[in-house]
Amino acid sequence: MKTVLAQAQSLIESGFAAQGAGRLDDARKAYAQALRLVPEHPTALQLLGLIARNEGELNKAQELMRRSLAVHPAQPHVWNNLANTLEALGDNAGALECLDRAVQLQAHYAEAHYNRARLLWAKRQADSAQEALSLAMQHSTTAQAAHWGLWAQIIDAKDGPQAALKTLEQGLQKVGAHPTLLHDQGVLLQRMARYEEALACHEQAAAMGLQAADAHYNRGNTLQSLGRLEAAERAYLQALERSPGHRLAHYDLARLLWRQARDDWMTRLDVATLGHPSAVGPTMEASHRAELLALKGDLLWRSDQLEAARQAYEAAWHIRAQADDLDGMARCAVRLGDVDGGLALHRQAVDQAPGSAMLWASMASSLLVAGRLHEALDPARRAVDSAAQDQMAWALLSTVYRHTHPEHAQALLSPDLMAVVDLPPPKGWMDTAGFHADLVQELEALHHDQKAPVDQTLRGGTQTLGKLFDLERPCITALRSGITLAIEAFLSRLPSQAEHPLLGRNTGRWRFSDSWSSRLSSEGRHTNHVHPHGWISAVYYVQVPAVCADTEHRPGWLQFGVPDEAMNLGWPPLQSVQPVPGRLVLFPSYWWHGTRPFLSPERRTTIAFDVLPA
Repeated sequence: MKTVLAQAQSLIESGFAAQGAGRLDDARKAYAQALRLVPEHPTALQLLGLIARNEGELNKAQELMRRSLAVHPAQPHVWNNLANTLEALGDNAGALECLDRAVQLQAHYAEAHYNRARLLWAKRQADSAQEALSLAMQHSTTAQAAHWGLWAQIIDAKDGPQAALKTLEQGLQKVGAHPTLLHDQGVLLQRMARYEEALACHEQAAAMGLQAADAHYNRGNTLQSLGRLEAAERAYLQALERSPGHRLAHYDLARLLWRQARDDWMTRLDVATLGHPSAVGPTMEASHRAELLALKGDLLWRSDQLEAARQAYEAAWHIRAQADDLDGMARCAVRLGDVDGGLALHRQAVDQAPGSAMLWASMASSLLVAGRLHEALDPARRAVDSAAQDQMAWALLSTVYRHTHPEHAQALLSPDLMAVVDLPPPKGWMDTAGFHADLVQELEALHHDQKAPVDQTLRGGTQTLGKLFDLERPCITALRSGITLAIEAFLSRLPSQAEHPLLGRNTGRWRFSDSWSSRLSSEGRHTNHVHPHGWISAVYYVQVPAVCADTEHRPGWLQFGVPDEAMNLGWPPLQSVQPVPGRLVLFPSYWWHGTRPFLSPERRTTIAFDVLPA
């Protein structure tokens, strides 16, 4: 006759077979019977925990697994499963502790080492993640695509995309053609501006069955870069069919359609934020809907539809009550004329998230729009204190200082902090005109749009996508080399000043961050703005209309020191620079700058870029 323990074990084996066959009710009944025979049987508890986790009952799963481990702690696989459950609950620190226990109990546990590597990499602890991943790869019996994909991410962060690409190539040799690795290879090639190769990788991955939303989204990005805009639109829509709440797909689809002057540019986002199941698939989680409502608010704000933007932010706020949503409501209210109501919302936002430089800067901006310059001083200072490298914060503080502390403003806005350099033609070209004739051909091939981007500052023109200086084109490469010399000369002559937002970060080492080409048509201009993601910003003039030679009215000229038009301060420019073909202008990214409109059938074509300390 079987012992009670043997009977319980038999029931557990029966339940495990049922669980493997998908008969979860039968499995639950068998485990419950086993627990009646042997209360707190660790195997029955942890298997019930697995069922609960797979059904989304994460707290119940955690409780069952912990009960199992309390009875029998030496279960490395249960520590690993508990770690996965805690990660799903957002407790990555607890998950790492569980994984530490798992690998202490079983040093060759490859899956636990891999999960440790993932979580360590999520904390951007590259060396520790790499060490854990090495152990996972060492103890795996076969090459794993996931291991090579994570290894490439770490190598990318440490050594750059070229080294990461070699890592993926090694992984493909070890694992064989694998759709996930091919997709990752396509993403890297896209970043390296090798668009045709990137598309080939994405298409091969799709042919092998990779139909994830991210895969379609990234393929859409590559198709955009190649100027295949209808195909890009279809790819973004495919991403949204698979993941109706995919924020980036909504964002890039809306921006693409806006640039093509499409009236339906917001339709997909409108439908998604209504949560209409027949149009977007299963009703999305409230958190995803709130995220899309906030995105809708941002896009409407950018397109100057302030009341609609306010309503979108408010709808997001009612779902998730985030400070960013309050800030959006506040910005819109102030610009719609409800200054007191908007400022009250700003105060509520900064009270909720007092460490956010963005929220303090936004409040300072609204105070400037309301004409309350003295009141803007404190939030502008708080923005700088919260993020000393925030270019918008410095722009706002320097604006306030012009009114309250002119001597401080002078230190931030001195003309000695800029440079105007007329570059010679690169080697291989006799003159600038000949060089620009060839350069324009390269740039024309990159201007695919009908309209200025919704989230940029140019009006009446178009802008290229991606990082222009990543492209290997003869003229662009030659220009980049000439600009590099000019930047190094500029940095070498700047004085040192520790707390200064420009001078205090100058180590002599730098890198290009963003770079693009803008093309303005008649009546086009750049609104007054700053470059929030830069340190030093610049513009290089390629094509300049003849009317820009007018030194009295200065059409098409670059101007510095005029704040955002919404502030309506009526201040004249601090400096103006005449656009001349071959001229490079370097200046701090926190300087307000824009251009005067011009009337001419000739285009005004420029290359602009930002630089960051290396």
